[in-house]
Amino acid sequence: MENDSVSIELENKDYQIIKPIGKGGMSTVYLAVEKSLKRDVAIKVLHSNLSGDPKNKERLRREALAIAKMNHDNIVKIYNFVEEELHSYIVMEYVDGSDLEDFIKEHPIHYIEIGLAIFLKISKALFHAHQTGIIHRDIKPENVMISKKGDIKVMDFGISSILGEYNNLTTTGSIMGSPMFMSPEHLNDFPIDHQSDIFSLGIVLYHLLTRDYPFKGKNTGQLLSNIAKCNYTNPQQKNKLIPNFINRILMKTLTKEREFRYQSLEEVIVDIEKYFKLLNFNVNEELTLFFKNPEGYQSTFSQTIIEKYLDRARLALSERSYSVATEYANLVLEYSNTNSDAFSIIRSIEKSKLLKKVIPLSVLTIALITIIIYGLSYLDNRKKVEKRREKNKIILVKKENQKNSKIKANIKKRKELIEFKNKSLKNIAIINNELLNILKKVELKPIEKKVKIKYRKLQLPFNKPIRVIPKAASLYLNGKHYGYGNIKKLRLKTNKRYLLEIKSAGCEKEKIKLFFRKEDETPIVVRLKWKNAKLNIKNPSKYDIYIGNKYYGNFKTIEYFKRPDITSNGKTSVILKSKNKTGKIIFEEKITLIAGKISSKIIN
Repeated sequence: MENDSVSIELENKDYQIIKPIGKGGMSTVYLAVEKSLKRDVAIKVLHSNLSGDPKNKERLRREALAIAKMNHDNIVKIYNFVEEELHSYIVMEYVDGSDLEDFIKEHPIHYIEIGLAIFLKISKALFHAHQTGIIHRDIKPENVMISKKGDIKVMDFGISSILGEYNNLTTTGSIMGSPMFMSPEHLNDFPIDHQSDIFSLGIVLYHLLTRDYPFKGKNTGQLLSNIAKCNYTNPQQKNKLIPNFINRILMKTLTKEREFRYQSLEEVIVDIEKYFKLLNFNVNEELTLFFKNPEGYQSTFSQTIIEKYLDRARLALSERSYSVATEYANLVLEYSNTNSDAFSIIRSIEKSKLLKKVIPLSVLTIALITIIIYGLSYLDNRKKVEKRREKNKIILVKKENQKNSKIKANIKKRKELIEFKNKSLKNIAIINNELLNILKKVELKPIEKKVKIKYRKLQLPFNKPIRVIPKAASLYLNGKHYGYGNIKKLRLKTNKRYLLEIKSAGCEKEKIKLFFRKEDETPIVVRLKWKNAKLNIKNPSKYDIYIGNKYYGNFKTIEYFKRPDITSNGKTSVILKSKNKTGKIIFEEKITLIAGKISSKIIN
């Protein structure tokens, strides 16, 4: 009866119901045709027994708003939302295919790269949702559709949350989502945000790569306890073909501590794309070929992936990254245990490792041999030196005897010289006495000599005008305080060097050397430069910071410097803005900065 009433109402609304294609606890999904545009659509209709409760209608409206806010190739599109007394429903894009869980049951995925490529598409869709402020909160394979054409679509945003809105719809203590794919935050009092979606996505990736679930239990209580404790088996124990790089990504998404988990899906996407780039793996092309014929594609894919692994191993070997090269060579042997190229790579790795060991040993042996040779030559030289010393001793004794004989001869000569000096001094005294007697008899007249007196020209100081901006600046002449910037004249002398220092608060110090050969009364004008004004911005919420129209990032602390205009009074002003991820202005203020001082601002 309910289907008939829905069909009649939707017939009047330009929609022709074909058949029901899904049913849940809150709503039924119908395949329908939109008559005016002649296209297939999916219509999600709230059960009639739930339409009377405003909270249920609000939840359906929230799902419609969440889908309408997004525009991504891997997210289902919304066409219309209708809210009436009897029925409320959403008209959405119809995906002709099956969900991911049914798809992998029908077409099991045997290769890591295929499962990882599907996961990358889902991650990009959810990253777009996070950027628009929407948290899915119910990520699981059943909510991912695979169309017959191979399109991947994320759907069912029924319990999603729009950040900052509709938080009153989830009752405290209630658990929203599918237990198998819940995050620890679902079970604790922590807020459910984009990191919760990352954890649930990690469970989906674990399922894609191992064909098993990380968290199990005999009952729901045991399952939830394992999720809360993050008790799960290492993925590589269930699938040996998972590379270490991918295993680290997977285990990081399933980390219990939020600070050690990926902080955003963008980081996950970057790491996976890095892996595909190293393998030279084109995700879009390979997925298109896979979805056309999954079994046929996978039957020939082994040779393709072996070649890519070999290329990666050779690249790692050339970069001397032996552990990576060994890992990929062993992965090749897991696929083909007789591959000659893999064995040759492993042999070359072993040779390189042997060389690493042999080269230091050979260097040590060479060093020991050289030490022995130098030691023997040193002992030989010591013997030669001792022989030379004995010869030198004999020579030294002879030289000392020669010196002694020379010293005796010199002493004799000195005695003879002293006797000669004494005799000559007596003779000089006699001659002096005779000369004095002669001079006493001779009359000497003084010679008059004219002396020219040179008069030195007196140097008088002159006035040198000076004007300093700002007027409060202090002037120092040759280290002594001379006055302030409003001094009109300096008393200076020509041919004398002066050092004029000008200081002022908030300004850079100025030094001027003065020297004048002649009087010069042209004025000196000095304009001091202002010091930089500093602004410390603390941004704990990591908003986007703009100073003026320039973007300065979203760091927790930002330092900004600006020098006031030279003609100003040492003050300058800036307009500080902060925006959230959606571009909305959270904070805007005009801040005055003072030269040489530090201002601080905290933005919450």
